[in-house]
Amino acid sequence: MSDDKGYEVVDKRAAAEESKEPEAQEETEVEAQAEAAEPTAAEEPAGEAPEHEHDEEAHAPDVYTVVTWMIGMLATSAWQTMGLQVDPASGKVVKELEQAKLAIDCAMALADRITGHLDENGRRELRGVISDLQINFVNQSKVEG
Repeated sequence: MSDDKGYEVVDKRAAAEESKEPEAQEETEVEAQAEAAEPTAAEEPAGEAPEHEHDEEAHAPDVYTVVTWMIGMLATSAWQTMGLQVDPASGKVVKELEQAKLAIDCAMALADRITGHLDENGRRELRGVISDLQINFVNQSKVEG
């Protein structure tokens, strides 16, 4: 029996990665984890539809996961508006401490709401993120003042 089935698989990811701008090549940790968790077509058994096509609700994230992602997005925004990370949209360092304060306050409020639904490691990680943001906010406020 021949392995030639009349089609050829061409991996165009390397060519696509080279054509992207350096800023576009960077992925967030969440995106990288999501890609690693999803099986590729090559990993799934032949003749079967991917599991996620059969039951989309089985893979839908719960609200606590979505809130955790939102906290991460707010934290990233806070780092950027404190002037400690480059804004990927503009490619510049922007310092807007009022916006950073709002992002930190919102992240804290969300963290308070989901803390009881996380395991000890999740709570510890969340506390670490929030305290890092607060400490750096205070330091950046002193620098600006």
